[in-house]
Amino acid sequence: MVAALALLPGCLLVDTMRFQQAREAAVALPAGPLPLDLSIQDGNGLITFRGSVNGKADLLFALDTGAPVSVLLAGTETAPLGLDLSDAQKLGDSPASPVGSFRFGFALDFGPVSLRDLPMVAVPIDSMPCREKLDQLGIRGIVGADLLRHYVAELDFDANRLRLHDPKVWTPDGGTILPLEFKEGHIYVRAGVTLPDGMPVDGLFHIDTGKNTPLLLRAGTDPALILPPPGGKVRTACYINGLEEQREGAPVTLRAGDAAMPDVPSLYSPPGSLEMGSSIGTIGAAALRRWNVTIDYPGKRLFLKPRRSTGATAPS
Repeated sequence: MVAALALLPGCLLVDTMRFQQAREAAVALPAGPLPLDLSIQDGNGLITFRGSVNGKADLLFALDTGAPVSVLLAGTETAPLGLDLSDAQKLGDSPASPVGSFRFGFALDFGPVSLRDLPMVAVPIDSMPCREKLDQLGIRGIVGADLLRHYVAELDFDANRLRLHDPKVWTPDGGTILPLEFKEGHIYVRAGVTLPDGMPVDGLFHIDTGKNTPLLLRAGTDPALILPPPGGKVRTACYINGLEEQREGAPVTLRAGDAAMPDVPSLYSPPGSLEMGSSIGTIGAAALRRWNVTIDYPGKRLFLKPRRSTGATAPS
């Protein structure tokens, strides 16, 4: 979706500029003194919570660190909003570009915090390539950077809470610290994997809670990252701009700073995949859930702390 926003045809350029300006002007309003807790649920591996849109529609949202813009999946559940998507069109020049429409002035209320004057991309849910999966999940909204950029966001998976801290006064209390890199609104960290043959591969990894799988490696981005041969297990991944077949690989050790996570299931995407950016892989929600994770957008830092029940271990 966001790659499409960066490659819009000229006829949408004016709306794109207005959209970005509106995003920058949108405000976050906490319901009381920080920190505040937002209850989260595990929605088939995704991080979900409920929110009200314009006080008219109560929808299930996914917290997606891979979403620099907020998205509404428009259908029956969003009918009370009166969205007119007759102007929906391809948001890019690629045949795989999603269909959508820019909409402005939304109020999202998540209980402890609300967003005001927020622009969103409305995507007709019937245009999605995997409508049946979305119906199973029940997700109709996606929010990421538009919420997280205002706070230090602590994902406490032991308590099933998203805890929002004031970045001006919050101080870390230990854990593995990884600098965040921002590219086109996405967040990345420098990390590595140790393959089953002992070969270490290091590089840039996309942090994406919008993926419910643990780890995706992009074949061909490093000589050691080779697409598993045909005949193995294949998984069909659903993106907002299409479907992609990914092959299962052997478990690897994920290394992040001074922490290591052994036996992480791996998937491989083929060269030229739908994954964005120049990263060698994506760390998804299923892997991140093995830690308690704090994302400091303003300070450009990611913190990992072992969970009380299941956590990462220091490398030997």
